[in-house]
Amino acid sequence: MIIASERKAQLLALGFVVGALVIVVGFIFAVKFLRPESYFAPNPTIDTDLAAGYSEAAFDKVHAGMSKSAVETLLGAPLAIDTTTNGGERWSYSKDNAGFWDFAWVTREVYFDKDGNVEQTRKDIQYD
Repeated sequence: MIIASERKAQLLALGFVVGALVIVVGFIFAVKFLRPESYFAPNPTIDTDLAAGYSEAAFDKVHAGMSKSAVETLLGAPLAIDTTTNGGERWSYSKDNAGFWDFAWVTREVYFDKDGNVEQTRKDIQYD
């Protein structure tokens, strides 16, 4: 009788330990991957709308001095075009999707000088 009671107590304690471990691991997962505006490493563009025809490989080929027409041939039309303070333009190839979980989103932009040549590109992560 005593042996059976000890065995029950051991199994009960083991159940509590396993249950606590599951809760802790679940909490760590939720905090790391499911919290609002977190960066989702398995799919960084999960919450990003990209321009039609956009590819990361093509974006990496854009370099200083390229013309607007060369960039558009390589990447396609941007999602948005804004005028910069120096009289140039910023072409945005990405925007926030604001999906269900609202993860962080990636920025992909090309900056042109006032003569229409690439000054720089921008790759960033936005936590808004």
